[in-house]
Amino acid sequence: MDLVTSVCSLIDAILEFINNHDGVKCPTILQIASLLTQIEKLVVPLLVRKHLNLPLRQYLEDLEGCLMATRGDLRAWHQGRSNKLHTFLTPRSAPRELKDDREFLIRKHATLSTAVQISSHVKGYNIVCPTSSIRLIIENKSVQSLKMKMKGSDADQTSLFEASQFWKCYIGDETEFADSEDFCEVLSLWLDEPLSDLACRRLLLRLDEHSTGYISFSTFQEFIRNGNLRETVHLFTADPHLPLLVWIDDDITGNIHKLLDVSAEHTTVVQLVSTAAAKAWVNVNHDFLKKYDDPAHIRFTSNQILEERNDYHVKVTNDQAGLQITSHIRDIGIKAPILIYTTKANIGLTRYVEDYDMVGSLGGNSLIFHAFVAALAGGRKDDSRWIRYNA
Repeated sequence: MDLVTSVCSLIDAILEFINNHDGVKCPTILQIASLLTQIEKLVVPLLVRKHLNLPLRQYLEDLEGCLMATRGDLRAWHQGRSNKLHTFLTPRSAPRELKDDREFLIRKHATLSTAVQISSHVKGYNIVCPTSSIRLIIENKSVQSLKMKMKGSDADQTSLFEASQFWKCYIGDETEFADSEDFCEVLSLWLDEPLSDLACRRLLLRLDEHSTGYISFSTFQEFIRNGNLRETVHLFTADPHLPLLVWIDDDITGNIHKLLDVSAEHTTVVQLVSTAAAKAWVNVNHDFLKKYDDPAHIRFTSNQILEERNDYHVKVTNDQAGLQITSHIRDIGIKAPILIYTTKANIGLTRYVEDYDMVGSLGGNSLIFHAFVAALAGGRKDDSRWIRYNA
């Protein structure tokens, strides 16, 4: 990945420059260094990805440009200070250009931290978590703690080889597949903590999507998306954080910008790409869904039409996916709001929403969709504009 390598190299170069020039280590510059360390944690795991979706590539290109500007501004400021007599003094503040660079990097971190969670090829299901503001982290740290952070930055490097090490030691270096039934047991041994039956079922929904009875190393490797096996296992085995939007759609790339908007509302998203995956996830998480079955906590949105694979693994168009998902959710006693979001051309297939409580359909009205999501994020349950056919 030339783009990812370039971004990592730029980050390393800027950090090295700051580390080697005490004269530039004012609070703003140390905050930039802390930001870059956090951004690098997001970018390094991308080195082992086989594919980057187009929006993620665009975000990385924007970040690359921002890093080049930051490096240039930092060098120019240092050069200007080198021509003055007081260069041995620690500067009180950085120039406006570098403060602007810091603000740009804060925004890039917020976007990238969500974008790297979104997979173009969802297997089983995916979880996209809202990220906390990096501004609070860097501004609440003292200058001294930021300096210590820089000196000890090697300890914060994510391990790209954790998945391989686990597989080699507990599954075997010579095999590409693990038995699904045994996998959770050996994973529990590696974690040195128990995995409940529910945790195992949640995990296998992701790692053994089609219940084949085995897990491939490639699927497992893709699963460790941030380089940290323990954190990823905890994310996929715990109850999702609320508020929660369960999103069923096979067009992941086309929805990335909407997903980023939802995450910006501090809402967790569970991505599912088929009726089978949606039904399986709902069944496994039934108790959790019942416990928090409230419009202020959990909502569903689904496309009406999904491109799926049949029992023979042949691609088929399911133009009744929205109805099948709605019917299943209601049949198992979940009353959460369901919004069928489709196109104007397909809206006629969604007349069935009139037969259900708290179900509506949209033919591309993005304002209604955003209001639906905003109500969830705000903990509201009184919104009703969407509860109709073709809202």
